[in-house]
Amino acid sequence: MTSITRIAGLLIVTVQAIVTACFAQDDLRDHALFPEEFIREQAVKAPLPTYPDAAMKDKITGVVLVMIEIDPDGAVTKIKVKPQTNRLLRDAVVDAVKEWLFKPYHRPDGTPGFILSRLAFEFRTGDEGGSVNLYDPRSTTPPDCLGCSDSMLEFRRWHDWEEVPLNKRNQ
Repeated sequence: MTSITRIAGLLIVTVQAIVTACFAQDDLRDHALFPEEFIREQAVKAPLPTYPDAAMKDKITGVVLVMIEIDPDGAVTKIKVKPQTNRLLRDAVVDAVKEWLFKPYHRPDGTPGFILSRLAFEFRTGDEGGSVNLYDPRSTTPPDCLGCSDSMLEFRRWHDWEEVPLNKRNQ
């Protein structure tokens, strides 16, 4: 039992160190983390990306994952993209997501707060051209969960993924 207790203690210390490092990196202490399902429901303006002609021509498909920061007024203030995402698809998603607006967020105590969340978009080509939709993870095996959130994974992604400048996305 002693070795299990030591391992559990080491695991707790390691997790606390990772969370502390993530919070210190971007000062996320004042941010609420919400799953994608909640964020989709809070959107008041949500234009879908336009499938880039060059990507359709080359039959580039896939799911583009982004992490977003939303300010208390509901505007997207930061977008981070999964590394090695195709640049054409990435740019299309960023162009659309920077225009999204959400309902303002207030913490339980009534003060305004920032939100972190994720969005996923699926690009598909077919006989009739290309389509872009919000990704439905229930179509995968095993199904992902839009209503779930793994805070350690989300904070690690926030720390590791590339931030795309909203004003000049091709920098």
